[in-house]
Amino acid sequence: MWKILIDHITIKGLTLKSLSTTRWKIHIESVKAIVLQAQEVREVLLHLADETDIDSKIRSEAKSLTTYELEKFEFLVGIVIWYDILGRVNIVSKSLQSEDMLIDIAMTKIKGLIASFEEYMENGFNQAMYSVKKLAS
Repeated sequence: MWKILIDHITIKGLTLKSLSTTRWKIHIESVKAIVLQAQEVREVLLHLADETDIDSKIRSEAKSLTTYELEKFEFLVGIVIWYDILGRVNIVSKSLQSEDMLIDIAMTKIKGLIASFEEYMENGFNQAMYSVKKLAS
């Protein structure tokens, strides 16, 4: 099923990727591909679910992912929130990896990240809802 998804979902310069356990950037790219191509991913999964010449387990998984994940508003809101959070973490992570990073600057970056999470707790959900409504339309 993974190869079929990769073969069919490569628009907007994004491809679906398996997750890396160590790189924030890979997490962001994986989530971004789903966020920006949710409709296309859904269509491919629906197509797979209807294919009769594919293994029944793959058809069942495709149907399940479509029905219980991609068609759920809560899933879409969650993945948009995850994308926003990963983006913020990645920016700080990249800057902290600089060879000439000073501890006081690192602490300022981390405090800024915490402040951005606090701000996101206040306003991020509404922004995510707006983004999902745009995606769904």
